[in-house]
Amino acid sequence: MTTLTDSDIESRVAALVADVLGVDPGAITPATRAEEIGAWDSFALVRIVFALEAEYGVRLTMAEIEAIDGVPALVAAVRRGAGAGAGA
Repeated sequence: MTTLTDSDIESRVAALVADVLGVDPGAITPATRAEEIGAWDSFALVRIVFALEAEYGVRLTMAEIEAIDGVPALVAAVRRGAGAGAGA
């Protein structure tokens, strides 16, 4: 299994968000906040979480999901999940 670097995780999560939201990948960076993207609403967050869980094999708690306010929080969730032994 290949170990992902922090930069790899940030890039892949940003690309996943762009894909789910159907926006230009250049519009999403590792620092993007949900409020900056008009297509990122509560329904989009659910789709993003499902895609993130499928991609990385992580499971987010309701508290983690409620705290997601952008790409940095998604990246942190992947890192926590990877640290707990989840595959990437």
